[in-house]
Amino acid sequence: MRVSTISVLLLAALHLSGCRDSVDSVEIRFDIDMSGEVRSGSFNRATDLVGVRGSVQPLSWGESLIAADADGDSVYTLRVQLPVSAEPARYKFRMERANPGEGWEDGRDRLVPRDGGPRVVARAFNQPPPAPQTELTGDIRHHASVSSGFLDQPRDVRVYLPPGYADSEHRYPVLYLHDGGNLFDAANAGFEWHADEAAEALISGGEIEPLIIVGVDATAARMTEYTPGPEGEAYGQFLTRELKPFMDATYRTDPARASVGGSSLGGLISVFLGARYPEVYEGILAASPSVWWDDRSILGLV
Repeated sequence: MRVSTISVLLLAALHLSGCRDSVDSVEIRFDIDMSGEVRSGSFNRATDLVGVRGSVQPLSWGESLIAADADGDSVYTLRVQLPVSAEPARYKFRMERANPGEGWEDGRDRLVPRDGGPRVVARAFNQPPPAPQTELTGDIRHHASVSSGFLDQPRDVRVYLPPGYADSEHRYPVLYLHDGGNLFDAANAGFEWHADEAAEALISGGEIEPLIIVGVDATAARMTEYTPGPEGEAYGQFLTRELKPFMDATYRTDPARASVGGSSLGGLISVFLGARYPEVYEGILAASPSVWWDDRSILGLV
């Protein structure tokens, strides 16, 4: 199994545009206004606590970092140092309750940028997040609710077509990427990996040949579909036996030049599928793959 030049360069660009981490850190100060909850009786200043959970250490989804109300005004403050990255951190406020399912603020995860100087997040508990803006670059097609004989749930598929596609008869290599809802448009997940901007820049600059990118949205079954096992095998069957033939029939692909890629668990399942179907996928793009899964059993396949 070889890793294609396209995959390597696009991986580098994705890290530069959306996934780059650094040893540097940025201070984030959270000021959580609990006055509305105090007035409504849902928060007792004498006995209750409020904190922050999130996606980037030292934040975690398993345990809150507790904020403090130093001056008794019902505004609780927490300061954390997060690693600098172009990708925002996801977070939520949570009132600490005996029942672990209670206390979360409503709605989707909030985002805090961490690509510059110190930031202050000052808002009320349960304040709705702003609607993310749609931002697509290039020619992107959407196939909604693609069904499968291997999977229980249909899923959306997003296809990036390279510059000049409409004006040529050329056949293009294809890169299949997992977590497709994260790739092109922040309106889907609240943030994006800027795969469309990265591909446009690399193609226009002559650094990679034009390619088609196929993004496959994840579902609630992401953990089992993106790991080796029965559901991961079924997902691989869908991708390889159903989706790829559909893409080859719908777009001017080069059927012999397909690669597969993803990040974290998406990187793990990409390595698995590359080893499982070496005759189908000529390249693997694995960004920070979750090799820890199942006591690093994936290393026995490569």
